[in-house]
Amino acid sequence: MPCTDHREENIDRPKLRSPLLQSKFDDIYFAMPDVELTEASLTEGDVAVSWMAIPTGGLNKRHVTAFSFAMVCAGPFGVESCIRSFGAAWSCLGFVLTAVIYCLPQIFMTSELSMMLPVNNGGVVAWVQRAFGKVVAATVALNMIMYQMVDLATYPTLVLEYAEAVHSDFYPWIPALCSIVVLLMGLALNLCNVEVATNIYMWLVVLILLPFIVGVCISVPCWPVAWEALIGSESVTGKPQEPRQMDFNVFLSTMMWLNTGWDSMGNLASEVKSPVVFVQGLTAASFMIPLLYVVCTIGALAAGPGSWDDGYLAVAYGKFWPPLTPWIVTMAGVGNFLLYVSELTCIAHLLQSMGSAEHGEQLLPKIFARKLTSGAPVVALLVVTLIECGLVVGLNFDYLVQLSTLLHVFAFWFSLAAFLHLKFFRSDVVRLWSVPGGVVGALAIAAVKVPVLTIMLVSACTKVDVIVGALFSNGAFALLIGLWMSTRRSEHHNNGHL
Repeated sequence: MPCTDHREENIDRPKLRSPLLQSKFDDIYFAMPDVELTEASLTEGDVAVSWMAIPTGGLNKRHVTAFSFAMVCAGPFGVESCIRSFGAAWSCLGFVLTAVIYCLPQIFMTSELSMMLPVNNGGVVAWVQRAFGKVVAATVALNMIMYQMVDLATYPTLVLEYAEAVHSDFYPWIPALCSIVVLLMGLALNLCNVEVATNIYMWLVVLILLPFIVGVCISVPCWPVAWEALIGSESVTGKPQEPRQMDFNVFLSTMMWLNTGWDSMGNLASEVKSPVVFVQGLTAASFMIPLLYVVCTIGALAAGPGSWDDGYLAVAYGKFWPPLTPWIVTMAGVGNFLLYVSELTCIAHLLQSMGSAEHGEQLLPKIFARKLTSGAPVVALLVVTLIECGLVVGLNFDYLVQLSTLLHVFAFWFSLAAFLHLKFFRSDVVRLWSVPGGVVGALAIAAVKVPVLTIMLVSACTKVDVIVGALFSNGAFALLIGLWMSTRRSEHHNNGHL
């Protein structure tokens, strides 16, 4: 059918403002943002639905790989808690198994949910709203915000603990200052354009990994020592570890923390060039991360027994070559800064999306939707940075990790439920990418994730102080949102009587 005929027939159609949608003809075959696009609504005559899926975002595969690597890992910092709480062998096995039974299913599920039309940056909140409605989505939104707030605080806190782990003549206030610098620099970098920020992330990842590449190469002659520790012939701490000393909750929480962040990539879905780029970039990062954890752990084990306190990697590699200790400590600061700024990007875009009524219910004041000319959600960034300054004071790394895991596991359950509901009951909605195997593939993901999530939930609920922290944080934030929405309704009611 000629081009001109289509233009004449469809020129009055309303437009969808999602950047991942572009017609073969510049200004037709669009739907309104709040309308779910189905096969039937996108097909007319012999016009192919696939013409609707030409992407226009700026992030390519290299960008997605670097961003997701930065978001999830950005270095092996934090593996010490796993080794300390459950031993080297179980930790290395856990790094590999977690990638297979947790990360890959999460990536596939996130990719399909993120690429349902119309594409937006709402992430878990948008998926749950589409499946279960606005009320459930509002509940998940509150929980997701609190999880990401707490998780963000772990990175500057770990910077502080790495600085304190090195026995240098630090003034007491210098480690704390380092964590504040991370917060402020994260704000500054996120005010840039997202493509510019991602290019910076790629070079920072290379810089962070460089001392570990040097350290691992130097440690190779001593790998027989690491093997003895892995098979249990030698204790990693120099003394036998009693079963009662093993802390499964810390081990599992840290293992999840070391591999979390995949679902948050849904907050950047409309920024990528194509669905295939999105999936391939995430998958590439999922193979790189466990390899890094295992190799760096083996290199540190080769240095002999040690405390495996937070920051021990710097001490261990310093035994091979002393300059590696301050180098790794510095890179720990850079690495956790990178984790912080990448997750800050995601949560800021989530808050910006929740402040706009464009893609659904407006859950936050409109001021959160404001952006700079660079596209940065400036108000959301400022608010999050102020909250993080408060969380970093007085909370240790282990507690923050356990609290973030408990908060996150609820979001995991809701995202899995939304995925299955949409897969089985909304198969008519157009997906730019789907899980391989169709329904069988979806059931396979559920069969893997349900036991993992159940264990995570049971484990996370064993600490009373963690449960109290989760209830208090969600309750306080829900109260603030409730007060704002009540005020908003009152204003609308009063305006209606004028």
